Amino acid sequence: MAAFWIMLHAAALITLCNANDEHDFAHVLARIKELEEGQKLCMQYVPLISDLQARLNQAESRLLELGDLDSKLQEANTRIRDLEMKLKLNKPEADKEETSIDLLKQSTTKSQGEVNDTPYVKDVANTTHRIQSYQRGADARTRRATLYTDRVAFSAYVKNDISNLGANHIIHFDTVIHNEGRGFDPLLGIFTCPVSGTYYFQTTILSKEEDFIDTYIVLDDYYTAGVHSNSGGLLYGQAGNAVIMHCAEGQRVWVRTVHDQHGIKNVYGDKYSTFIGHLLWVDHAR
Repeated sequence: MAAFWIMLHAAALITLCNANDEHDFAHVLARIKELEEGQKLCMQYVPLISDLQARLNQAESRLLELGDLDSKLQEANTRIRDLEMKLKLNKPEADKEETSIDLLKQSTTKSQGEVNDTPYVKDVANTTHRIQSYQRGADARTRRATLYTDRVAFSAYVKNDISNLGANHIIHFDTVIHNEGRGFDPLLGIFTCPVSGTYYFQTTILSKEEDFIDTYIVLDDYYTAGVHSNSGGLLYGQAGNAVIMHCAEGQRVWVRTVHDQHGIKNVYGDKYSTFIGHLLWVDHAR
C-alpha cells in the first residue's frame, strides 16, 4: 500500500517538473493534494480491512470444522442403520429371550410365595412387626419426654440424725422421695437447676436436745431465706421457711448452717428435716 502511494507521488512530481506554464503547475499541485487526501482516507480503513481479514480467516476455519462434523454425522448415521438392520435380524431370538424371562419371573414369584408360607419366615415377619411397633412406641415416649423436659421437682429428707455441725456446713438431705429432672444430688445435698426459670424452694429443720440451729437456703453462696429452729427449752424445736426466686441453668441451691454459727449443732432426722423445690415456669415457654 505504501509503495503504491510513493509511485503516485513520484509520478506527480515528474508531471510537476514537466509543467510548461503556471496553469499546469497549479493543476499538478492540486492533484498532489488530492492524492495525499486519498492516502489519509485509505489509511483510516487499514485497521478495518485487517479486522475483516482476520474474521474471514476464522470463518474459513469454522467451515473446515463444520465439514469434519458433517462427515462424523454421516458416519454415525451409517452405524445407526447397521444397528437397526442387526436388530431386525435378531428380533425372533430376542422374543424368545423375553418369553424365558417372563417364565422365570413367574417361577420366582411362586417360589417366593411358598417360602413366605413357611413357619420360619412367618416368625421373622412377626418379629419384624413387633420391633417396628416397639420402635414406634419408643419414638412416642421420646416425644413425650421432650415435651416434659421443663418438669422439674424434687423432695428429700434427712434419714439419720446429723451431729457436730459447725459454721457454713451443708446439710445433706440424703434420702430422695422424688427427683424429676434429676436436678438434686443426695450425696452432696445440692440441687442444680437444669433449666432457667422461676423456682420454689422450702426447707424444714428439726433441732434437738434443748438447742437451736440457724440455717439458710443458699443460691450460689448467696443466702435467700433463713430458718431459726429453737427448742425453747424443750426437747425438740422445728421451723421452716420458703422462697420463690429465679434460678439460671447451672446455678446451685442448697441448705447450710450460718457463717457465724456458735457451738456444735445437731439436726434431727427420721424425715423431720426436709428440703423440697420445684420449677414454677421457665424463662421462655416452648
